[in-house]
Amino acid sequence: MTTATNTTLKAISAVSSPTVAVIGFGPAGMFFCHHVEERRRKLLERRQEDLENETSVAAVDRELARLPRVTCFEQASGPGGIWRADRVSKESLWTNGPKEVMEFFDYTFADHYGRATKLPSYLPRAAVLDYMMARVTRNAPDFCSRYVQFQTQVVKVSYASESRQFTIQTKHVPTGRELTQRFDKCIWAAGVCGLAKKPESLLTALQKFTRGPIVHSSEPIDWDHQVTGRHILLIGGSYSAEDLALTALKRGVDRVTIVVRDPDHNTPVLWSNLWPDDKVEILTNVVPMSVDEETQTIQCCQSSSNSSSSSSSSSVATAAADEESNNKNNERPENSQSTRIAVEIENVDTIFLCTGYGWRYDMMDGSQYNWQPEDDAQYEQDNIIVLPEDWKMKHDVLLDNKVPNPKSVCVSDMIGLYSYHRCVYILNPNYMMMDASAYDAHLLSIDILAHLLLSVILGETKLPSRKRLVQDHREWILNGLHLPHFRWWMDPAYRAAMQRQQQQQQQQQWQDGAKDSLADLAIRMYEYSFAKLAQAAKDGNYPVDFGSIRHGLTKAGQAVVNMDMNCRNYRQNEQGNATFRDLLTCGSAGGDDNVGRRRLQSIYTGNVAVPFHSPWMELDDTANPVDLAEQEA
Repeated sequence: MTTATNTTLKAISAVSSPTVAVIGFGPAGMFFCHHVEERRRKLLERRQEDLENETSVAAVDRELARLPRVTCFEQASGPGGIWRADRVSKESLWTNGPKEVMEFFDYTFADHYGRATKLPSYLPRAAVLDYMMARVTRNAPDFCSRYVQFQTQVVKVSYASESRQFTIQTKHVPTGRELTQRFDKCIWAAGVCGLAKKPESLLTALQKFTRGPIVHSSEPIDWDHQVTGRHILLIGGSYSAEDLALTALKRGVDRVTIVVRDPDHNTPVLWSNLWPDDKVEILTNVVPMSVDEETQTIQCCQSSSNSSSSSSSSSVATAAADEESNNKNNERPENSQSTRIAVEIENVDTIFLCTGYGWRYDMMDGSQYNWQPEDDAQYEQDNIIVLPEDWKMKHDVLLDNKVPNPKSVCVSDMIGLYSYHRCVYILNPNYMMMDASAYDAHLLSIDILAHLLLSVILGETKLPSRKRLVQDHREWILNGLHLPHFRWWMDPAYRAAMQRQQQQQQQQQWQDGAKDSLADLAIRMYEYSFAKLAQAAKDGNYPVDFGSIRHGLTKAGQAVVNMDMNCRNYRQNEQGNATFRDLLTCGSAGGDDNVGRRRLQSIYTGNVAVPFHSPWMELDDTANPVDLAEQEA
């Protein structure tokens, strides 16, 4: 046995390698395993380069030994989560955000398609899954077989504080064989879109509808028989409703009616001023109440929701329920609504519930929170921010400080309050979660959090104390309350006042006079939110510097915000049969050129997106993205 080998064995035996269970192999689980694999690959390359240096080899071997031993459990037969065609009915759907804000620093679209290849900004979802898989397998062809156990359902997860280990019970789906294993750490990565939300009150209201099927947006869709040539009703105003409406128009739907119960500035279907073929009607502030059994007319009543966005409940059961709720638009529980018929919708053939998704969290038994009786009182104290009597909102350009200041606000639910960047639970750092729903940056946010988790596991990122974490949350919220869109989420009275103003001032003054102010506020809000993601990147030693909360955004961070906001704003300027995916692009990142066309450009390679060769409505959903781009004459 050589001296180098002896040194290596001593180095490895002196270091404990944690075992890590990852629940789910969608983007979250995939990206975490990728960062582990990339760290291992680079260490092995360094070891090979310094093979003659025993000291260097020993140091590398110690680092290799510290890498977690990861087992990823995925119930499906393949990777990708909701990006898989067989996972949902979205095999013909496309991204609703530009590819430039979901590009990977270590595997760009230029790497994937070729540096000189011209590409449009919006891609079919199948192409994005192919891009993700190519990233993780290009240096590790056996990536999936080494990290993932497919067709394996996680049945139950328990945590023992005495041993500081998780006991995880799994079941092999094809055979039913069950297995129990122990792990040092557990990462929940089952996806915030794991469960279809079907509000009971809505199903009750529609129970007499027999004219056609009622389908959740996550379920398989028979486009030919449920959509083409038919009148469809979409309940909800989120991205899934926008996706389905556009795809239905492309598939030859006769008419689309969209019902949005509680419209606000963050309702995607309301961002568009114009829909192709003039076949879309949007009804706001109403909700289905009943169905006329004889005529099958859907009767809607006026809605009114003043529910608070924060909860002061401290129970673990409530906190777990809150984790599954991520309520928006029609997903919020009903508090009060009129029983008088406000509008009737006739001749509906198919109803689609675009009512959102919940966390697939049923495998967790609650013990991972490590919650003690004394934590209840501490939570109540930590969660409430009492505002100073002289507090005043700065630059309230929308309501001019006419709404009384709240005496106090709640910081967050228990999970949000005690989690570091919403991914490491501070009361039990062995429990981690991939919750990117708080960040509006698509796959980028998932990749940043995955990198952060590895940095925490390796001890490279030090976790704050409970007191420091709570203080950071409170400071961020107090500063955010000066932004109208932020206060909208935190203060029910302010939200109600904004809703009343939008309803009462539908005249040109609100639509045009406040348009610039609203656009500016939306950008400021996005910048404030993205700065928190940028901070997570910095804290987790992510290779790209997007900025920080204290110092603001870097050029790269600002470019991401500008490109994403430009694509949102383009929806308000659509013309003819154009959709937001027909965004014309040229020039440099994050601005307008001299003919008013939005510019989208890779922050890594400088490659500029090009228009489609034809309107999106005429494109083949299964085509290679390279064949979709406008070619130079």
